[in-house]
Amino acid sequence: MNTEIQKAFAAVRADETLVTATRQRLLSGAPARLRRRLVLRSSVLVLLAVCLLAASLASVHVPVAAVSIDINPGIELDVNLYNRVVAARGFNPAGQAIVAALELEDRPVHAAVGAVIAMAARQGYLDTDGSSLIALTTSADLVPARNQLAKTAEKAAQKALDEAGQAAGIVSEHTVLARVAQARELGISPGRMNLIDRLQELDPESQTGDYLETDIASLMRRINQLKQQEREAQKETRAVGNENRRNEKGNQGKGGNKP
Repeated sequence: MNTEIQKAFAAVRADETLVTATRQRLLSGAPARLRRRLVLRSSVLVLLAVCLLAASLASVHVPVAAVSIDINPGIELDVNLYNRVVAARGFNPAGQAIVAALELEDRPVHAAVGAVIAMAARQGYLDTDGSSLIALTTSADLVPARNQLAKTAEKAAQKALDEAGQAAGIVSEHTVLARVAQARELGISPGRMNLIDRLQELDPESQTGDYLETDIASLMRRINQLKQQEREAQKETRAVGNENRRNEKGNQGKGGNKP
């Protein structure tokens, strides 16, 4: 910087005393300006670091997805950006008892799912003949995150069943986060709400309240039964339609043979 100031004054014709005094003032002010710039830059960097730290701490506690586990105990796990549980709740007394018995918060989601399945098996909620069903419903707005979370939950559930020496069917479904809020208003899990909605599509006269405590296997059996009845009704309708068309063709043929 000294050289630059000297060059600037080289072409200036002025009183030597004035030039010297001005040069000294500029030289003495340069370090102060440099210090101010450094202080300003340091302040900006510190502010950015604080903001990043605050955002990171906040993201640990903010749920971005959810996993619901339905057998007859109904349990929901809120999951953060790092696939760790930030909150767990039970939707019925059985689910609430399991949540109270397990420390699920801050666990990786796979460990939490496995712990819930293992506890349900120990408490006899899974039939020994393997007829029980476990409904896993993953809720997230981003499809890739939802799919990855579903794979993690399914793998954890199957591992827990294998370690417990227990057989059970696993039904995996997906939904958006908005469905989680809707289900909570009804006091049920998103997975149970999906199954009840499906059942009501097949049987509009059924009521939500009739299936709030029904075990998932019974719900699925009822849905499959209604689907089978629907298929049989459609098959019968097609058969009647085919028979009517054959009769119409036959009548047309007879009419065409008249003199």
